[in-house]
Amino acid sequence: MQAFVVRPFGIKNGINFDNVHEKLIDPALKGAEINGGTTGSIMEAGNIRADMFQLLLLADLVIADISIHNANVFYELGIRHALRPRQTYLIRAAVTKLKEQQGPEDQVPFDIATDRYLQYDSNSPEASVAALLQGLKETKTGTTIDSPVFRSLPRLREPDHSQLSPVPGEFANDVDLAASRGETGKLGLLAYEAGWFLWQTGGLRLVGRTQFDQRLMKSARQTWEKLRAVYPDDLEANLKLGTVYQKLGDDKLSDQRLQYALQCPTISNQERAEALALQASNEKVRARRLAQGSDASTRRKAVLRSQLYDKAAGLYRKAFEQDLNHYYSGLNALCLTSLLLDMIAAERDTWLQMFDTDEEAAGHEKEIQVSRNELAASLGMSLKAAVSQLQTGSKDLWLEISQADYKFLTASRDAAVASAYTAALSGAKPLTIDSARAQIEIYQELGARASRVDACLASFPPRTQTPALAQAIVFTGHMLDAPGRDKPRFPPSEEANARSAIKKAVSDLLVSIPGQAIGIAGGACGGDILFHEVCAELGVPTRVLLTLPEGPFIATSVKHGGPDWVKRFNALIKSAPVQILGESEALPPWMRERPGYDVWQRTNIWLLEEAVSTGAPVQTLIALWDGQSGDGPGGTKHLVEMAQQRGLSTNILLTSVVFSDLAVAQKV
Repeated sequence: MQAFVVRPFGIKNGINFDNVHEKLIDPALKGAEINGGTTGSIMEAGNIRADMFQLLLLADLVIADISIHNANVFYELGIRHALRPRQTYLIRAAVTKLKEQQGPEDQVPFDIATDRYLQYDSNSPEASVAALLQGLKETKTGTTIDSPVFRSLPRLREPDHSQLSPVPGEFANDVDLAASRGETGKLGLLAYEAGWFLWQTGGLRLVGRTQFDQRLMKSARQTWEKLRAVYPDDLEANLKLGTVYQKLGDDKLSDQRLQYALQCPTISNQERAEALALQASNEKVRARRLAQGSDASTRRKAVLRSQLYDKAAGLYRKAFEQDLNHYYSGLNALCLTSLLLDMIAAERDTWLQMFDTDEEAAGHEKEIQVSRNELAASLGMSLKAAVSQLQTGSKDLWLEISQADYKFLTASRDAAVASAYTAALSGAKPLTIDSARAQIEIYQELGARASRVDACLASFPPRTQTPALAQAIVFTGHMLDAPGRDKPRFPPSEEANARSAIKKAVSDLLVSIPGQAIGIAGGACGGDILFHEVCAELGVPTRVLLTLPEGPFIATSVKHGGPDWVKRFNALIKSAPVQILGESEALPPWMRERPGYDVWQRTNIWLLEEAVSTGAPVQTLIALWDGQSGDGPGGTKHLVEMAQQRGLSTNILLTSVVFSDLAVAQKV
């Protein structure tokens, strides 16, 4: 997170503002894990005004010291309030003059007199560090609008941040390359790294869209929530998260994010239609959860009594009314109203018992029938319009499926409907076919239109059964010691003990978490290769993530183990999927400015992001480790710490316990 500090410099009005920064602001920023600077850091770089405007817009947090009537401070504060609605924090030195001695210069200006601010003692600013730290932590996650400009103009929209700090072209190229190669963990790595820069918003948005399009829902959730942590009202983030949480089975959080989107004053009709349709889909999911029972009649009664399909149909219709081109919502409204009428006919007694009088029940049924007829007519026109707008020779798969769905609800002959699905689904991907099948299975669950359902499902390609991934196992561990190493860490003589410990750790995980697992590790001689070999023995597929291309990687991380390890490495990369981080140890051009960071640290983060991208509900780290710092950055200790910060379950195989030669362990 980036902060920009707006304050006077030097000693003014008896206050040493440089001392206040050193003893109050800087310690609080560090405690809140926020990077921050002032205009002093850009005095020597280019146009200070342009750089200042950029920082005032793009900084996640601005701290403004309003202790004195300093023109520059109030000018910059005014710009911030005009550009960003939130995350501006005011501080002010306590006035020490007697009341009768105070003048206008000792008062907070009228325009911000009602704003909250932290008061500190300019003679002892360090005494307020704890209070400022707490305030910054709350401001980081707060959703309150603190800008008087945005409070007064609720429809005012923030400027497009990408215009002031566009995403570097090299970063965008890396995102495109990772997406085209299916390197899903690398997308997560890029999102993680984008968070360090002023262009983070554009970077996160670019990666988040890519993850969303590739249906990497856990990774997409992580990326869009990072963006939303800075901009809680971001319309795209809330809409995307509405879908993401729905796909992840959390309809409550989905509804919450969608409500944020619907409250956005600048939401378009098309965006409102999308949000309402997603809310309706959540109601439909809840209704399907209630459709339990041994027979269709019991399920129908439960759904009818819940009235959730009625509510969902109303939301879908409202969405369609917002945008008649949004035929998806109209189609779902027609589907549910038709299904409601079928269920009412089949469970007449249950329907009547839901109302005080038969007349009231009949009146509501008539309303549903009228709505169904109106939807059928308007949706037919919407689909025809969509077809007419297609360019000659072009094909819209989802439009064709929607036409088949429309026929399912309105056509006379079952065979004609089945033929429409056969044509629409020709060459479609399994996920698309499963989505189309789900629409029909709603009717199947409730025993409605049985002959039509059977005819249509018979026309679908066979269902593809892909076992769900139960867990992802990440491994990190020491390389085999090079000959002549001063302090032995993984002597070649301990290979068998290391293999045995790794095998037991993996086997225990397979027993405790049944189901398909995947292993993720590097390819260094020693722990990495042993992990891949153990997984192969146990029937667990693995992915090999290499920091460097095979030749340079062998030279840095395999060759010192001897010819046998090189042979085993070559066998490994022929048997498992391999990904490569970069062509050399140099950081990408867009990240050269990042101090204290190298490709080995990048690799560790990459390993963890690869685990997230698998979508596995459980992620575990196994670490063969001596418990000490490594020979350089990015070692086993770094990965263990990163995993623990993320809440991963961590199984540390201490070498002092695993290795039989305790004398060696004691030297470490």
